[in-house]
Amino acid sequence: MCWFLAHSGVVLIRQTTNQQSNSQLNLLRPSGQGLSCSLSGEPFCLPAVLSCTRVEGVKASRVIEESRSLLRFQHSLLLHERTPRLQRPSTMKLLVTNDDGPPHAIASPFILSFVQALQEYTEHEVSVILPHIQRSWIGKAHLPGEWITTTQYVPENEAKAWTLADGTPACCVQLGLSHLFPTSDVVIAGPNLGCNISSIFALSSGTVGAAFEGACLERKAIAVSYEIRKPRLEAAVKEANRVAVRIIQWLLNNWDENVTVYNVNVPVRVGVEKQDVYWTKIMENSWSESGVGSAYREVTVQVQEDEKFTSNGAASVGDATIIAKENAHLDVGEKPNSQRVFHWEPTYGDLWKNVHIEGSDAWAIHNGHPSITSLRANFAHVSGFSGKLVLSEGI
Repeated sequence: MCWFLAHSGVVLIRQTTNQQSNSQLNLLRPSGQGLSCSLSGEPFCLPAVLSCTRVEGVKASRVIEESRSLLRFQHSLLLHERTPRLQRPSTMKLLVTNDDGPPHAIASPFILSFVQALQEYTEHEVSVILPHIQRSWIGKAHLPGEWITTTQYVPENEAKAWTLADGTPACCVQLGLSHLFPTSDVVIAGPNLGCNISSIFALSSGTVGAAFEGACLERKAIAVSYEIRKPRLEAAVKEANRVAVRIIQWLLNNWDENVTVYNVNVPVRVGVEKQDVYWTKIMENSWSESGVGSAYREVTVQVQEDEKFTSNGAASVGDATIIAKENAHLDVGEKPNSQRVFHWEPTYGDLWKNVHIEGSDAWAIHNGHPSITSLRANFAHVSGFSGKLVLSEGI
């Protein structure tokens, strides 16, 4: 005999025969938000709007497996209720890194509370290695030819020392997996200050780059990024941490063998725990679809007579003073040796013009939903190109 719970086109069941299946859905208890349930021991909450039908004469084991498959790949993950503590049969060793650097109120506000949330809500062993300074927008870069130094760092209220490295996020992953914490099972990169949604940000992100580095070292990897929102409320950050930890645990329990990296983005808003979590695709965009938008801005400089420019355009002792007016377009002044100076000052133009298209990571965050994008650590080719290419002659 089976009980069927139908919601949003997904069939959930509870087997009531004596022979219980390991993959069954167990009804635990009612809650304010709906019904708290568990699938293979993993708690989650179903919304209150449910219809319940009793069905007899159905082979329970088959329906259970089909239901479990539907649950795993449904469009909206059921992650509504806070779980006091998430457990799995055996603990894993998590290597945490980021691209924002060690805890800092402005530059790196999430890393400490996130690590503490991982320790509070899971049984996993957590090791931390971070860049010693902010290394944002650096992708999966390394520093060839450089000597990398690591130091020990003990954050406030932490019993276990963290490691800081004067390298990139990808460098931290290499050092962590190959030398310092070689038994790590999973790389967790983040949480980044700012969502890594859309192709512009995902391709440039040091957080996503660190996750890809982990995949290149044959580890499961998850990139986590948080929305920039002002004012940043402590209660909202705590909710975002809990949502991120629950998503991470769900992914570890249900890892798809075709996926090497999951890119997770979480809004930092009070009430985010009650929002649906969506599987998404990366929204494609570019800097200058309409001729507007750039990562750099040309600025005027004042150069003292005794300052000389090197061949690569940098000033020698005492860099040139950059004069920038807030929100003003500056004329380019005369510069020695026809050098021109540019400053990192992104103007995004119409990067977000397609944010309304449902199903993308940007759409999910824009509407207050956490998103998960499943990726592979390769530049996937476009189908339809194979075989021999014959070039024209005469060139």
